[in-house]
Amino acid sequence: MAPPLNLAELRRFADETLAMLEQQEIPGTQEAHDRNAEVMRFVLELRDRVRKPVTFGVVGEFSVGKSLLLGSVLGRPDLLPVEDRKATGNVSNTGGTPCCCGCRWVSAAPRC
Repeated sequence: MAPPLNLAELRRFADETLAMLEQQEIPGTQEAHDRNAEVMRFVLELRDRVRKPVTFGVVGEFSVGKSLLLGSVLGRPDLLPVEDRKATGNVSNTGGTPCCCGCRWVSAAPRC
């Protein structure tokens, strides 16, 4: 079983599939045009979904692994400070300026 694709890979897949579908010659049958239109709808929906921001919240007690979880979800376990003392008491919102890993940070300085 192949590993799941991340959002960047899904975006690339959708873009490449759309480009391929737009260049493809469709046979003159109604069924072929219907199937092509159906696949185009699926790919356009995928492209639109992977371009939308992902929003989620993580709440928990002190030092239970919230920062490590968020960093791991983003593919960078060392992204946020992970310490035995309180280290991330502020809200991290990924809706602002993009950083090197593709996240968008507003209120917390990323370590990437």
